Amino acid sequence: VGEMINKLGIRHMPVLDESHYGLLTDSDIKIVKAFAASSEFLAWDFMTQKYISVKIEDHLKDVVKELIHKKLDCAFVFNESSVLVGIFTTIDALKVLLEKIE
Repeated sequence: VGEMINKLGIRHMPVLDESHYGLLTDSDIKIVKAFAASSEFLAWDFMTQKYISVKIEDHLKDVVKELIHKKLDCAFVFNESSVLVGIFTTIDALKVLLEKIE
């Protein structure tokens, strides 16, 4: 998973199965690698389940307010069929801010 995150140049990776969602970050992987005696570990062992879920049609302002309130740096974005379609991150929010101030 760590190699995939590095290869894709991302900082957040969803971990999914039919009924559970979680999140791995590049920081999680660095910590596990630093303390794990073996590189044979499962994503489920150290993923976080602290994230918010938003709908694709939710207003950006509401998503950002909730991220700030809960002190999180990303939200899972689901479509009308409850399928995960993306992750909205603080970097995405900063890109929108930059567009507005340039």
